Amino acid sequence: MLRFMKAPQARDWTGRYVLAFCVLALFWAGEHFVLQASVFEVRPVTTHPGTYQSIRLGIDLMAAIALLLTLSRPFLILVMSLDCLLSLIIVAYNHYFHHAFSVYYGLKTFHEGLKVLPVVVEIIPWVVWVLLIAGLVIKLALVFEITPHPAGFRRRWAALCVLTAVGFIYSLQYTSFYFRNIPITRVTRAVYVYGYLNSWLAEFFVSPDTREVTRELIELQRDVPDRISATEPFWPFTNNVVIVQMESLGWNVIDYRIDGQEVTPFLNSLAHRDRFFKVQVYHSIGSEDMDYAVLSGGKPSMRMASYLAPGIPYTNALPRFMQQHGFETLSVHGANGDFFNRRPNFERMGFDQIWFQEEFNCRLVKQGLPVRESYWGVRDDELFRVSTEKMRHATRPQFHFIITLDSHMPFDLITDSEKEVFPHSRSWQENYFNSVRLLDRDLREYVEGLPAGTLVILYGDHPSGVNYRDFHAARTVAGEYVPCIVHVQGGAMVQPQVAAQVPEDLRIHDVINCLRRQVALAGPILTASNACQPTASR
Repeated sequence: MLRFMKAPQARDWTGRYVLAFCVLALFWAGEHFVLQASVFEVRPVTTHPGTYQSIRLGIDLMAAIALLLTLSRPFLILVMSLDCLLSLIIVAYNHYFHHAFSVYYGLKTFHEGLKVLPVVVEIIPWVVWVLLIAGLVIKLALVFEITPHPAGFRRRWAALCVLTAVGFIYSLQYTSFYFRNIPITRVTRAVYVYGYLNSWLAEFFVSPDTREVTRELIELQRDVPDRISATEPFWPFTNNVVIVQMESLGWNVIDYRIDGQEVTPFLNSLAHRDRFFKVQVYHSIGSEDMDYAVLSGGKPSMRMASYLAPGIPYTNALPRFMQQHGFETLSVHGANGDFFNRRPNFERMGFDQIWFQEEFNCRLVKQGLPVRESYWGVRDDELFRVSTEKMRHATRPQFHFIITLDSHMPFDLITDSEKEVFPHSRSWQENYFNSVRLLDRDLREYVEGLPAGTLVILYGDHPSGVNYRDFHAARTVAGEYVPCIVHVQGGAMVQPQVAAQVPEDLRIHDVINCLRRQVALAGPILTASNACQPTASR
């Protein structure tokens, strides 16, 4: 094998050599150019799109030529093989999330990323597999054609390519894509002109000023859109408020049927009789954008995960608001508290009690009480059980915020016996529907056991990215969409007398700020004597 990889003696600059070299350089650069372009459903707004993409192609070409001139045969084989592997990961990420992969946040969520890595094989379309592997074979064949390199001028040409690439990058510093602007925008926009490697380097070496991000988030907390309160009737709740963030539950799941059976029969029934909204999600960085928006009262940052910004005061936080109106506050999430740095932020928001995976292990497992867990975290029915027990023994109105987990990518967190829509399936798309069905069943059991008069708000954090048969993720050029259902347990929701025009870009803030107004107006209605009267036993 070593003899096969070892290059023979150096050769001259022949016409055949130059042709093979040029073909390989153009092929490798073109492959990267297309891969980078695959992330853009809508290109960034600019007056010179052709110029910027030409610069990106130039950078790709100079990088390819420089590597081909400087690396020996074994290193070129290694680099191209790793490049192919990384390309597969990027394609899978783009295909599922529809925005560019960030190495910075990839490292921040490295352990979680390892958990979904096996499903990458299934996400990538077979055509992409064929193209990338065929491309690797072609490149490796050409590598054997151009190595060993000619002895003369090689390093000079490589240095010239590096200087040319630096010149391209320098020219961009006089545009809206200058380096210092990268931390202010999404990585996807940077990839449009710099490609992936330069954008990833900028993430680490041109990092955003976190204090500036904090100031920005504080200012965003003062922006409180409330576009439905004027036409929304009073939600007839009398005691508790529960908000459930449903993992990977997109707009198109509601009322979807597979072979005649409803995927989410309980959520469908609520959507048809209660208040039902189509909400455009915040999903610039990750799923934490939505719970940050709900809890903080402000829009999340587009530069970095908002929970990573230091010293956010959370003066307008929803848990603190609920405390001020007589509620005892609780948050429950089955994942680790360090995931997206949620724990220290939740502690500053005004929660009286916080449950993450660590609390389940500390408070229950160490007491000898069994807790159902998946390899990702605590199972959803355990989260709902904690909330139910707290409600049952409450002496004053409760505010509970719950983030579910069982329907998280890669949709293999449930047991085989829990798969109803597609029994015993091993397909990640089919297991998405199995996971959502189980979530729907757990929600039915939980909601129907809540005390009468409890207000329940259910919303998705983002669409799943699953495309299966005639089901497609709820994504458009404008954004991503999830359902939001407002339900009062044991009560009838009054529909608006006049059909109001709900904004197409309705955000979760509109619903939550309507909730704030209704809680403030409810006042004396929220009595502790109502807090512990369940409508059903569990």
